[in-house]
Amino acid sequence: MRKLKWAVPLYTVLAAVGLVGCANNDTAENENFTDETGYHSTEKDQLVRNINYQHMTQGLYDKDDAYSKRDRNYHGHESKPLRAKSSYYNAYEGNLADRVNRVANSVDPVVDARAVIMKNEMLVALLLDDYSQAGEIKETVKQKIGPLSQGRTLYVTTDEGVYYRTMTLDNNLRDGDTRDLIIQDANDMFDNLNIHENHLK
Repeated sequence: MRKLKWAVPLYTVLAAVGLVGCANNDTAENENFTDETGYHSTEKDQLVRNINYQHMTQGLYDKDDAYSKRDRNYHGHESKPLRAKSSYYNAYEGNLADRVNRVANSVDPVVDARAVIMKNEMLVALLLDDYSQAGEIKETVKQKIGPLSQGRTLYVTTDEGVYYRTMTLDNNLRDGDTRDLIIQDANDMFDNLNIHENHLK
């Protein structure tokens, strides 16, 4: 009787496990529940060559390899231009920079212009609406600004990277930031303008 007391529950458990296995009809075989967790899925054998973009995240590849135009003034760093503190005009040639910016902005396809003036060099960086005639626009701006350069070496560029760096330097000067660091950054930029040589011609 004692053997029967232990055998009945054991056989019951084994029968239940066996029936559960039969009821599934091999549906769990080769199923990977971790698929579809990334930006893409690899449906067949988890190799990169079999990528199929069934559920591509919208906007993942929505770019034009240029600077983003969305929320670009999120931190207020791109005002047109920042309201200058008195140090911009007293400790820096702010009046001349403002005049140069006004003259350059008066040329038709120029969206914005920023100037940085150091002892014997002046850089005018242009942001254009249409870059197809960048060479002609640079020459026009150079002719108009030439008399304002007062014998300084004048650089005019349409490179977007140089424009945004110049804009940041100009805004930092207007905001009254530490002048030594700004001068060091500006000198570094002038020293490396040869990298953007094709944009200066």
